[in-house]
Amino acid sequence: MSKKILILGNGFIGKNLYTYFISKYNTTITSKKDIDITNIESVKYYLNNKNFDYVIYAIGIKDITECEKYPDKAYSINSNGVANVIKHLNRTTKFIYISTDYVFDGNIGGYSENSISLPSTAYGQSKLVGEQYALQHNNSIVVRTSGVYGENCLWLKNLLISLSEKKETVCFSDVYNTPTYAINLAEMIDDIINTTFLGVIHLSGNTRNNRYELYSSVATIFERDRSLLSSGISNGKFPKDISLNNSLYKQITKKIPDTVINGLTRLKNEHQHIDPINIVN
Repeated sequence: MSKKILILGNGFIGKNLYTYFISKYNTTITSKKDIDITNIESVKYYLNNKNFDYVIYAIGIKDITECEKYPDKAYSINSNGVANVIKHLNRTTKFIYISTDYVFDGNIGGYSENSISLPSTAYGQSKLVGEQYALQHNNSIVVRTSGVYGENCLWLKNLLISLSEKKETVCFSDVYNTPTYAINLAEMIDDIINTTFLGVIHLSGNTRNNRYELYSSVATIFERDRSLLSSGISNGKFPKDISLNNSLYKQITKKIPDTVINGLTRLKNEHQHIDPINIVN
């Protein structure tokens, strides 16, 4: 019998996860019209008498500026919504919370699951609280990921348009993460939920990149003029190095996540319609 999966949130990550999981399992994805996770009655009404094997919480506010300006909104969605959902899950339902590398301060990089979480942004703080709520469910996995890109990725769309229009682009050379192809993220989640693993795990790409290196790889794979790119220094708005160590995933699965080059190549080959400039918002 096919596994029943519920993906909460039809944003960028949620839609990419759905693209993968619907091809393998009985998968449902929700929008804000279906369920308001900030309203306990809405959550109760939607989840009542529904039996899912897996519930993936892909809802979130990531905009750093918006989270700093409206921290209550960030906490209501990134944190409190999680608390609302787990109150109405069956004990046998495995709950997967999509978290972030922003739970770290970015001072050293290469963070493992055992590294101390010291978020330096309201976004990261709200996601860390969401993790803590998620782990209160007896059957949960917190998935920390990093720099997810894929179909419908806005920064990638904007970069390809700029390069196609021969516009020069300044890229931060002092901001590092571990970019992750969205479909590979789904594959890694699939690998882990089919094990007995519970707890926190880092599911990220296999390349530590700064923005200049990442954008240069995009230009190479999508055959754009790399000379339009130049390196620059950030204004301190972003943590410097929130790259993740994915060794635990490798140890459990004996698999290697995609490098940036592999991920971008897969993206180009699997979604040819995104090139050159018609990526859907």
